[in-house]
Amino acid sequence: MPPRNLTPGEVAAIATALSANGATPFNTAGRPALRKILAVLRDVDADRARALAERIYLYDDKRLARPRPPLAVEDAILEGRVVTLSYVDRRGAVSDRTVEPLAVVGDAPYWYLWGSRSRSPSTTSRPS
Repeated sequence: MPPRNLTPGEVAAIATALSANGATPFNTAGRPALRKILAVLRDVDADRARALAERIYLYDDKRLARPRPPLAVEDAILEGRVVTLSYVDRRGAVSDRTVEPLAVVGDAPYWYLWGSRSRSPSTTSRPS
């Protein structure tokens, strides 16, 4: 059954958000999701959404480009796992920290991990 609650404009907005900056959390998950949405829309709505999206042009300012957060952090948020990170404090001291990622915060040109160190490391992964 088609997602009747999505208009062509809403689908075009999703497509625009995904194309605005490829370095956003869950962007790799967003593209297949958009394809799935388009696949279940009525043909006329999917065509209208594509036509709307083709009429949107974004200025790509390379100065604002930033690397995306590590996929391991995205996966840990999705799956409720903790991660072990190498942390460098302001004095340059390096330590490993096991944290539960709660969110990623983008403040151009950086990403910050918001997490908790209170959970036990029952299942951990190491971001690459």
